[in-house]
Amino acid sequence: MTRRVAVAGGIATCVVLLDVLTKRLASVRFVDSAVVIIPDFLVLTHTENPGAAFSLFQNAGPFLGLAAIAVSIGLLWSLRIDRPWPETIAFGLIIGGALGNLVDRICRSRSPSPC
Repeated sequence: MTRRVAVAGGIATCVVLLDVLTKRLASVRFVDSAVVIIPDFLVLTHTENPGAAFSLFQNAGPFLGLAAIAVSIGLLWSLRIDRPWPETIAFGLIIGGALGNLVDRICRSRSPSPC
């Protein structure tokens, strides 16, 4: 069990770090102007979404934060059972995504940011 948790935790940590880094780069690079990759087809712009996917649940930040914590704890708890390595890796990716969103909610909340 310890090895599975360590692998999932390591992957989750890498995902959170990459998530924070790419969001920081996007907020610096794209805030003033759009970046055209393919004219009239692929243009990168900076947009913030305080809700969930597709701008759902706009005022549910605390609930979504608690959901991220619950999902992460639930997946880590489920690693006590022997699972195939691809599933362990997938759990690490999901945990990393959930915790990355949690970090983003905490650091980009409307109140003074602790980050």
